[in-house]
Amino acid sequence: FKLPTDVQLSEGLACAFFCAGGFVAGLAVFWELRRRFFPATPAGTMFLGAVMLGTGNLCAMMLTRSQFYEVPIAAAYFFSGWSVWALARALAPGRFRRRWLLTAGVAFGLAIASRPHFLLAAPLLPLVWLWLARDRARTQVPRRLGLALADAAALLAPVGLTVAGLLVYNQLRFDAPLEFGQKFQLGGSNVGKMTLL
Repeated sequence: FKLPTDVQLSEGLACAFFCAGGFVAGLAVFWELRRRFFPATPAGTMFLGAVMLGTGNLCAMMLTRSQFYEVPIAAAYFFSGWSVWALARALAPGRFRRRWLLTAGVAFGLAIASRPHFLLAAPLLPLVWLWLARDRARTQVPRRLGLALADAAALLAPVGLTVAGLLVYNQLRFDAPLEFGQKFQLGGSNVGKMTLL
């Protein structure tokens, strides 16, 4: 936002944007699942599902005190939601699968950059790739090995590049690739020497 406008977005506005966008991503996934698997779902059920998606998250709490920590939490919610939506689109039959995989990889990489513990969900990405490879093998697509490798690169390369960039950033900023700034947090006690339960 700052690059094109030269205006620094406030934490409250950034948090509101990410929460709203994450909610829209959840609705998009919900709609995609309904369209593909449950087309006869009544409108009332869809409305109830939308209400549950809107109230069953941490956004209401984060928006009441949008400060330093809430912005990356909301950003991870936003990017992970759009990553799941892009994966759902990639798994649907049709064209542009690789573009959807690339979009999912970029969004998931940004979710990891927002909250590094999202890396724990990374093993789910190869499962999606295996599902697509199985689908290609079942339809007897020629050159399926090359297509499967291109799919893997589209999905996993953006995640790898984002994680590598994050590690370089941590090294340049904190002199350690796996230091995310916890030692430098301000608190009432020496956070670096606290014993956590």
